[in-house]
Amino acid sequence: MTYEQFIEQVKWEVENIARESFDDVRTVVRTVTKNNNVRRKTISIFKEGQLATPTIYLRDYYLDYKKGRSIENIGREIFMIYSEGTKRFTFDVNQFSDFSKVKDKIYYKLVNYEMNRQALKTMPHFKFLDMAIVFFVSIMGNEKEQGTIAIQNAYVEKWGISKEELRRTAIKNTWKEYPPEIKKMEDIISEIVLGQVTSEDDDEDGLISEEISYGEFSIDNVRQMIKEEVDKMRAQAEMDMYVLTNTSRNFGAACITYPGVLKEFAREHNSDFYIIPSSVHEVILILGEQMSVEEMNLMVEEVNEREVDSIDVLSNHVYQYKRELEEIIY
Repeated sequence: MTYEQFIEQVKWEVENIARESFDDVRTVVRTVTKNNNVRRKTISIFKEGQLATPTIYLRDYYLDYKKGRSIENIGREIFMIYSEGTKRFTFDVNQFSDFSKVKDKIYYKLVNYEMNRQALKTMPHFKFLDMAIVFFVSIMGNEKEQGTIAIQNAYVEKWGISKEELRRTAIKNTWKEYPPEIKKMEDIISEIVLGQVTSEDDDEDGLISEEISYGEFSIDNVRQMIKEEVDKMRAQAEMDMYVLTNTSRNFGAACITYPGVLKEFAREHNSDFYIIPSSVHEVILILGEQMSVEEMNLMVEEVNEREVDSIDVLSNHVYQYKRELEEIIY
């Protein structure tokens, strides 16, 4: 089944499932343009009179289908996401035209300038090095979920504010709600691995769930094993690597624009350092010069091509923070 045929089947399935709960409902498939001019197919469900609804991306579901997942199972998950998502909308779109009602939900993020050159023509933005600061309205109550509306020039005109006022508003909210977080790379890896092998519904004895291959070790035992592996990794590491993001780990690369964050890191380590643009969600700070800039640039390009979702690519080259200059160069 081709991707287009799959989309039609899913649309039909989701609509039938939705009609089990609602009389007047329709499904809409759209092609949306995301960050870096990436186009993705989405599906949305609308009840009568509903103005805002979750946008659900279909690409990963097609990959699941090719691995054997049924259309019905996919359709029911999409409807579940819709049902749960509408409960978490904390923003009334009817109030969108009133700046006083939206100003506390305005934030900013960092994106690639060249990859978004066309979109930026209709969006208020500020140049930052060879990147751009853009603005969005958060419409989800859970900071782990990023239901957002990108702010367009037309919205700013409707609100009757200047681009500078928009910038000040977003800075105030972003710095307050999404404070920076810097952790060693090994500690981040440890958190990820531990999160994969433990869960909130572990039984009362603190045992890892049966399907996990660690067997009946306590969570403390597993933590100790992971710590030992991380310690080995740290001992073998040729360079010190840190991850800079925000506490929600969404759009955390913007933390390089926060005042004093990079300056304090350089002061603490008494060193210049390189900034690897891992994605729009985080950057990696590297102390020392065990690799040349050319080698690091090649590494960034390869990782972006093979590992990073094209929507999340921030830049294809490294940056350096110079302590004496107190600025980023590239």
